[in-house]
Order: sequence, then C-alpha cells, then structure tokens
Amino acid sequence: MEVGVSESIEKLKADAVWWLANSIGQVKLVVIVSINQTSPEITFQTIVLDTATAIPTVRQSITTSRAPKQPDAPITTSPAEPLIIRFEKMLCRQPVPPEQDLQISLDWLERASRYVWTEQQL
Repeated sequence: MEVGVSESIEKLKADAVWWLANSIGQVKLVVIVSINQTSPEITFQTIVLDTATAIPTVRQSITTSRAPKQPDAPITTSPAEPLIIRFEKMLCRQPVPPEQDLQISLDWLERASRYVWTEQQL
C-alpha cells in the first residue's frame, strides 16, 4: 500500500509501477491512498499489472470529498461503489470458499476519510 500526504498522486502511481515492475511477479496489486493536504479530498486506487500487456493499470479509482471547513457536511463518494481488492491479486492464489474478494464499503471509506480530515483539521 502506498499512502501519500506529501507526495502527489503521480508520484504514488510511479511508486506503484516500480513495485509491480521490480517484484519479479511477487506483487500483483498496489493500493494507493492519496490525501489532499489543503482540501478534504482522498483518492483510493487499485493498480494491477495487466496480464496481457504487462502494463500497470488503474483497476479502480474512488474519490471521497466534502465541503471545506464543514465537518458535518455530507461526504460525496465518486463513483459510489465499494473499493474491491481481488483476492487472487492480493494473495497470489485463487480463493477457496468461503474466501472472496475484499470489499471496502462506502461507509468505511467515508468514515476513514472523515477521521483523516478531522486529524488534518480540514
């Protein structure tokens, strides 16, 4: 997982590409959490190595945001869907029931975002 407050999302993506390209196939998935320093906005991304092209690809990108300096304002999540981490990419094997993909709910993403913004005093 690459998390950045002081790094740009482009730098986090470059780090993800490095992990995917230099792991000799050991790393199949990178999760990026990019935290904006000046406004309440967080981007969650999953990046995988495309099996057909061997090119790192953003599989999913979800952004949470809310109005600045309004801690009780509603959070907007776009797109409004859970963050899904594919089991086989995370553990490098097929799931055995009841194992399954990890789904991080909208509620969890929004609660985590609110916590970060509280700590940032945004």
